[in-house]
Amino acid sequence: PAIRREMEFRLATLAGEPYVLLVVPLLVENNLNTMVDRVLLVDTPERLQVERVCRRDNIDETQARKILAAQASRADRRRIADDIIENSGDLHQLYEQIKKLHELYLSLGASTD
Repeated sequence: PAIRREMEFRLATLAGEPYVLLVVPLLVENNLNTMVDRVLLVDTPERLQVERVCRRDNIDETQARKILAAQASRADRRRIADDIIENSGDLHQLYEQIKKLHELYLSLGASTD
């Protein structure tokens, strides 16, 4: 409930903006995707995801896999997503995807005015 209230508050304060991005790590698990118009997933292959969790949290692979197993599956997240950024390449590839989605979101925001 606290996360939902915070999201509602932030969305209300940003009303009128062309678009708003909410960063919610457990969006699917907390059924918060019902509060938004679109879901953007930043995705990476499982192998790379495990490596990044190990490095970020300074844990071993077994612990990282347990953390990931407690979350929605990659397939579930991809199924729910309206838009997907593939984050397994270099920064140039990442920025190109972001630019395209930025333009899309600006046009979608303009069409709702």
